[in-house]
Amino acid sequence: MEPSIVIGIICIVLAGYVKSEKDSPQWGNDCSGTSHIECILYNVSTLNCTWCPLSLETNETLIFRQNEQEQQCPVNIKDKLSGRNVCHFPHITIDRDFTFTVSISVSNKSSLTTFDPLLIEKLNPPSDFKLLLEKNLLMLSWKPPLTKDPIAGYCFQYQLCIENLDSQWKIIVNRTVNTYNSSIDVSKRYALTARVKGQPYCGFGDIWSRWTKKICVGSVMTNNSEVLLHSLLILPFLVTLILLICCKRYKVIDKILPAVPHPQEKVVDWFLTFDKVYEEKVESYKKCQNLLDDPVILTQPVEDISNDVAVLGINDYGKDYQTTEAHFPVII
Repeated sequence: MEPSIVIGIICIVLAGYVKSEKDSPQWGNDCSGTSHIECILYNVSTLNCTWCPLSLETNETLIFRQNEQEQQCPVNIKDKLSGRNVCHFPHITIDRDFTFTVSISVSNKSSLTTFDPLLIEKLNPPSDFKLLLEKNLLMLSWKPPLTKDPIAGYCFQYQLCIENLDSQWKIIVNRTVNTYNSSIDVSKRYALTARVKGQPYCGFGDIWSRWTKKICVGSVMTNNSEVLLHSLLILPFLVTLILLICCKRYKVIDKILPAVPHPQEKVVDWFLTFDKVYEEKVESYKKCQNLLDDPVILTQPVEDISNDVAVLGINDYGKDYQTTEAHFPVII
């Protein structure tokens, strides 16, 4: 067998051994004793603890004790990646002024650890983190973290992270007050965030909170905001225009609202005809009225009148007239 093949086989075996040692949980003395129980307290109301198993048994649990309070871990989790046990207390009442203990007992092995709440407390991030930009002056402000119990303002230490997104650099600024002012290049883009921890002289440990949500500022962010605003203003008009084109193309309006059938005669012509007929009627009425108002005096004999009446085709009515003179209207 060639030496290169032998060396390759040895390397593969050693790599597998190292990987198995790395992936397998570390049992024995390295995971026993009080130094291997670690706990983090979140705002004295939530507690997380983790430890290496004391044995191969899986029914290990953790018990919390402080003053007269005793509580068994309600949520036990097995971390398959690290092989550690995790205990989660979602709701717990802890007094910052007194220490508490957590203990683990299984078979003939046990472990107990005492903790100072302040030393393991992880505060909430700073609240109301905001910025104000006036020309090239950047002004940051924030409020202390929300806590279950009141804590003096001088007991907090803050860190600001200012990251230049264009030049790919960042700086960390330590602050003990709630404001920060600095001049920046407004043509660049920046991302800003903050975190907090308790001061050692107030009894706190060296545990930082999570970073706040990043706030971005810069010319590109401003331009993007303007573009977004303009897009939102133009979008409704574009949608309306597209809908009108589609309705006209596919005659949607005609299908939804069909046209009303037109009458055979136009309304305007009907009104004109009515006015003409009405005027003729009125004119005839006026003529008749004038004739009634103006009587005719007959001075000739009845015989002559009868002849005239016969001509008019009304001889039947002549016998009713007398031979004497009379005044009566004649209607034509």
